[in-house]
Amino acid sequence: MNMNNVIEDPVVSIIMPVYNVGNYIEECLTSVINQTYPNIELILVNDGTKDNSVEIAQRVLSRWNGHYRIVHQKNSGACAARNNALQLATGKYIMHLDADDKIEIGLIEKQIECLRKHGFDENEVAVCRWIGLEDHSVCMSEKISHDYEIPSDLLIDMYINHVCIYPHCYMVPRHLVEKAGFWDTSLVQDEDGDFFARIIANAKHITYNSEQVALYRFGNMTSQSKEVSFKAINGFVETAIKKSTLLLSVSSNPKVNEAVYELVSLKPKQYHPYFHKACQKAELYLSQTINRNIAYPKCSIKTWIYYYLVRFGLKKSPLHP
Repeated sequence: MNMNNVIEDPVVSIIMPVYNVGNYIEECLTSVINQTYPNIELILVNDGTKDNSVEIAQRVLSRWNGHYRIVHQKNSGACAARNNALQLATGKYIMHLDADDKIEIGLIEKQIECLRKHGFDENEVAVCRWIGLEDHSVCMSEKISHDYEIPSDLLIDMYINHVCIYPHCYMVPRHLVEKAGFWDTSLVQDEDGDFFARIIANAKHITYNSEQVALYRFGNMTSQSKEVSFKAINGFVETAIKKSTLLLSVSSNPKVNEAVYELVSLKPKQYHPYFHKACQKAELYLSQTINRNIAYPKCSIKTWIYYYLVRFGLKKSPLHP
C-alpha cells in the first residue's frame, strides 16, 4: 500500500474484550467482518473467559481476510483488557466495541468519511447515535445530535439531559488516547464514562455522524453493571465526582454547574433513601464545589419505615441483587 492510500484510508483498530459472551460474539464479529471500510485491525483480548467465546471467535474470524489477533490475559476486567489491546494497536484511530454489541455495516466507513472532511485532525473525534438491540430504542437526544466546536459542551449537554453515548459510538484518534490517558482500572462503575469524558475534554472538535448507528445490547445479565449494591452506587458517585472535577476544570460554560449537579445527584436521587453513605459523599462534593444541595424526591412513610428496618439489619434492601 502506498503512502497516499495510507493517508486516505488510515488503519482503524477495533478493541474488543472477551468474557463469557458466547451467545453474542458471533453476531458481533459478523458485523465487523461485513464492514465496508477496508483497513481494519481487530484486537480481541480473552479476559479469562469461562465459556467458548474464544473458540467461536476463532471459527468466525477464520473466514475473514482482515487483520486480527487474539491475546490472552488472566481475568482482570474489561478496562485492563482494553489497556492491554491499546498497547498493541497500530491504528491511527481507535474504536472500542464490546463483544455483545454490534455496528451497522457502513459505520466505520462513515465515521472515517466524517473525519476525512477535516483532514484527519488528530484532535477531532467522530460520534454517532445508538439504538437498543432489544427494543430498538433511540437514546441520543436531539439536543446533542450535532457537531461541537467546544467539545466540553457535549459533556454538559450529556449530563444535563442524562444521555449516554456508548463506546462503539466513538471514533477516536490514537493521539487523543495517549494525551487523555488509558482506561482507569481503579474504577468500579461507569469506566467508559470516565474514559470518554477525558477524550472529549482533550479534543478540539466533535463531528457528528447522523447516517449510521451503533447497536447496544441491554440484555447481557452477566455484566457487573447490572448490579445494584452499595459498591455499585458508590462507584457511580465516585466516577461522577471525577468527571465533574474534570468538566469544571475545562469549561467556562454558564451551564456547567447545572451539568455537575445533574451528574452527581443522579444516582442518589434515583435510589433515595438507600445508600446513605454514597449520598453523603455526593452531597458534600456538591456543597463544596457548586454550593448546591440535593433536592431528593419525597418518600412515603412506608418507604421510610422499610428504610430504617434495612439500616438496622431487620430487613434486606430490595435494591440488592
